[in-house]
Amino acid sequence: MSIDWRGAVNGVATTDVERTEMFLKIFNRVFAAFEAKSDTLDFFTVKSVGTGRKEEQFILMDSVQLGDINYKTDPNDGQDYATSETKQATKDIKLDANETVYSKQTKITDQSLSHYDVQALIQASASNAFALAKDLKNYVSLAKGSEATHPTDNQPGGVKITAANFGTDITATMAVFDDIVSTYEERSIPIEDCQAWVSPRLFNWLKTAGKDFFINSDYSRTGEGFEKNTKKLDYSGLTIIKSASFNNFAGNNLTNVSGNDRYAYDATHTKMLVGHPVSIGTLVALDVRLAYDDTIARNGKERMTILKQDGVDWLNPQTCVQVATQ
Repeated sequence: MSIDWRGAVNGVATTDVERTEMFLKIFNRVFAAFEAKSDTLDFFTVKSVGTGRKEEQFILMDSVQLGDINYKTDPNDGQDYATSETKQATKDIKLDANETVYSKQTKITDQSLSHYDVQALIQASASNAFALAKDLKNYVSLAKGSEATHPTDNQPGGVKITAANFGTDITATMAVFDDIVSTYEERSIPIEDCQAWVSPRLFNWLKTAGKDFFINSDYSRTGEGFEKNTKKLDYSGLTIIKSASFNNFAGNNLTNVSGNDRYAYDATHTKMLVGHPVSIGTLVALDVRLAYDDTIARNGKERMTILKQDGVDWLNPQTCVQVATQ
């Protein structure tokens, strides 16, 4: 089945204009698929900047501080009065130097890109690449936040829990979950607003070994208990997410993400990350660039490129938790 593209006759793209239209229509769908495939998108704090801006300030949670009290005398009545300046702590987040890039060289003909199955393959490949890059940036920033101290003196820092038997011994594992819940409660951070990310293998182990402790967030209305395809568990209000992209983070020593070494992190022993919407911040450039290059003859092939720029960093380390085996 071919798609009847606007500007093309009977779905056949023959002119440069028609091929360009076809390319743009395909890649317009990439971001819809990207949003569906990312395991962390839309959970954390996001700000957008227009063309030309490279950084932005993010306000830190619970960081309102009163300045020094100053006493002044009113010349009219001779009475003393006090003034104090309220300050709000902030953190600057910069855009990455290198954009996330997906590039594909292909032949645009009625037999290829005008068919939905070929379009779907390109769309899936591009959206997977962008979703993985986005998730990895978030995971690295959350892990670094768990090891960071708070920028102000009135808030605690991140939490990194070392538990050698986490994910292999259910008693030790549940003790870690109890510790995490208690930590958030002691810090007056609603546990219901938090999420944890684990690998599919660990998630499946929790679902089986911890069936007496966890609630299936996708609980079957038939009363049959855990559904085989559940992707969320609940423990005392904490949501645990099964994340395929977490496999590319946990157990790996990352040197960069999308060419940006600010995301270098050794996650060799990381088993789980827990965060709140204000744990990390993302700065997103409003302009997503699409490039279509057919100026050089490549045996009838053109190069499609889509570029997206953002920057991610931790914001409030008191909400960041990491669990590692050592």
